[in-house]
Amino acid sequence: MSSQQAGTLRATPYSRLNNYFWSVFDEDWPLLKIVFFGVFTWLALAFISAYFIPDTTGSSAQNSAQYLDYVVRNGQFYLAFVAAIVPVKLLKVSKQTPKGQSSLPVFQEKFKSWQAGSKKEIFGFPVFFILAMVMFSIYLFAYSTIKTRIPEIIPYRWDDAFLKMDRVIFMGKDPWQYFAFLYEYPTIIRMMDFIYDFWAVLLVSTWFFALRFGGRDKAKRFQFVIALLLTWFVGGNVLAIFLSSGGPVYYGALTGLPSTYSEQMAILSTINAQTPLRAFEYQQLLWDIYESPSVGLGGISAMPSMHCASSFLLFLMFGRTVLTRLIFGAFFVLIFVSSFVLAWHYAVDGLFVLPITYACWGLSGWTVRKFA
Repeated sequence: MSSQQAGTLRATPYSRLNNYFWSVFDEDWPLLKIVFFGVFTWLALAFISAYFIPDTTGSSAQNSAQYLDYVVRNGQFYLAFVAAIVPVKLLKVSKQTPKGQSSLPVFQEKFKSWQAGSKKEIFGFPVFFILAMVMFSIYLFAYSTIKTRIPEIIPYRWDDAFLKMDRVIFMGKDPWQYFAFLYEYPTIIRMMDFIYDFWAVLLVSTWFFALRFGGRDKAKRFQFVIALLLTWFVGGNVLAIFLSSGGPVYYGALTGLPSTYSEQMAILSTINAQTPLRAFEYQQLLWDIYESPSVGLGGISAMPSMHCASSFLLFLMFGRTVLTRLIFGAFFVLIFVSSFVLAWHYAVDGLFVLPITYACWGLSGWTVRKFA
C-alpha cells in the first residue's frame, strides 16, 4: 500500500466527521466561531480575575444550594419552552391538511422529507440545544465570576449619586413613590415579581431560538446573540466595575444613610409576609453571596440594569411589526418599572443602559455583515 493510499484511508474517518459537522452547522459556522471566541475569551478573563482576586472566605453550601435551586427551577421552565416548540410545529403542519381530511398523511410525508433532508434538520435540534445550554452556562459563569469581585476592585460608591440623579429626573422624588399606589394591590406586585423573574427563562429561550432557528433571518438572530454577549460584558462587567453600586434594596446597608427606600422595603416586606416574593428571596441570597463570595455566582451590581438591557434587545430583535413592537415595548416598560418598584434598581440604571445596548446592537450588526 502506498503512503498516499494510507493517507487517504487515515483521512476517511476525519472526512466523515467533517461532513457530519458541516451538515449540522453549515452556513452558521462562521458566525458561531465569533460566538465561541467571545464566550471563551470572557471565560479566560474570568479565570484571570479569580486568580488575582481569590476568594478570602470559606464556602457556603447553603448559598450554593439556593442558587442551584434557582437554576433548576428556571431550567425546568426553559425545557418546557423548548418542548412547546414541538406541538407548535405540529400545529403548523396540521394547517397544511385539506379540510375534512386526516393530518396523519401530512405528518408522515413531513417526516419522510426530514429523513431525506439534511442532517441539520434531524440532528440540529438536540445539537443546538446542548450547544445553547453549554455556551449560555459558560457565559453566565464568566459574567458572575467577575461580577462577584466588583466590590473588591472598586467598592460600592455610586449609590448616593444615583439616588440624587433619580430625584433630579423625577422632580425631587424617588421613582418608586410615583407608583406607590401599586403596593395597595399585592396581586399586581406579585405579577410584576413573577415576570421579572420569568425574564431569565425568556432570555435563555431566545438565546436557544436565535442559535437554532431563524431561517433566512440568520444575520439578525446572530446579531442578537453577539449583541447580548457584548452588552453583558461591556455593561454588566466593565461599566459595572467603574459605576460600582448596589441598588435601592442595599442602599442603607452599603451607605449607612437614611432614605425613603427603608419605607419602600417595609411595604414590600409586608406583601412578602402574605405571599413570598421571589425578589425578597434572591435579594437575600445575593447579600449572602456578597458576604461569602466564594460561591462564585450571583453578585450585587445595580448600574447598569441587565434586565432592562436584555429586554431592550428583545424589542430590537422581535419588534418588526406594529403588534410585536407594542408587545415587546410593553414588556420592556414593565421590566423597567418593576426594576425600581421591586427595589432592585435606580431608574437611571435602566435609562443609562439604553444607548449602551443600542451601540452594542449596531456593532454586532456590523460584525455579522462583515464576517458572515
